[in-house]
Amino acid sequence: MLYTLVVASPNTGYLVPPGEIELNKYLLNQIILLYSQLRLNALKYFLKIAWELKAIDNKKYALLSTAINEVGKMLGGWKKQAQNVFK
Repeated sequence: MLYTLVVASPNTGYLVPPGEIELNKYLLNQIILLYSQLRLNALKYFLKIAWELKAIDNKKYALLSTAINEVGKMLGGWKKQAQNVFK
């Protein structure tokens, strides 16, 4: 669970330091990307099992694995981009 420090000010109500908001966005993005990568790895695993059991043929396996690899590259790029925000 993410918590944000809120500072009370008599003139403006409640102020949230901008760094806290950016940090929370960064952490939320990292969690979402990590979850997505885990789900993609599970999909790769089940696809390989289906291919080994001859549930899908070679052509479908090649087509699906190409698409899954493209999604993996996109997720990796988004993760790298998100990590560069706070360097």
